[in-house]
Amino acid sequence: MSTTIISKHCPKCKTVLSVTSFGKNRSTSDGYSCYCKACQKRYRETDIQKAIRQAYMAKYHQTEKHKQYDKAYKESKYGRAMRKQYRQSDAGKVAKRRYEQTLGGKAAMKRGTDGHRQRFPDRRQAGVVVNNAVAAGHLPPISTRVCSCGKQAEHYHHPSYDKDQRLNVIPVCADCHRNIHKELAEAVK
Repeated sequence: MSTTIISKHCPKCKTVLSVTSFGKNRSTSDGYSCYCKACQKRYRETDIQKAIRQAYMAKYHQTEKHKQYDKAYKESKYGRAMRKQYRQSDAGKVAKRRYEQTLGGKAAMKRGTDGHRQRFPDRRQAGVVVNNAVAAGHLPPISTRVCSCGKQAEHYHHPSYDKDQRLNVIPVCADCHRNIHKELAEAVK
């Protein structure tokens, strides 16, 4: 015994409509689609619009206009703050570690290290001299020293990188070391 249905409820728009408002679907028990034709059309249009928008954005990202905008944004105060906030977040740290394991990441780190060594050979040499002095016992290990702020010292700070001043170092914690270099950079400006 088959029953003929004349109306059906669409869960998307939450209305009861005539079965002529529903598409046919043999896989359902009543033979009609779950959603009305209007709701299905809206759903397809949003998918199409989404695909069109994604294609447009992919093309736009390749343009010179976007590259200039992106560069200006990255150099802006807000852009730098947002990048810094992301880098300090857990997601940013995970992404950085993952990137550092790739070939591109390893190459980028090597370029950065090599560039720093070439720009500041005196800093590199001063660090080597201090490490050798610690190994030879002329300087105490940093783990046995305390910063002037009372925290455990983590670095030796060089007030001067001159050859005769390379062992004239101050034990500092990471925060104090960062602040010393910030003050020096501001004094140069």
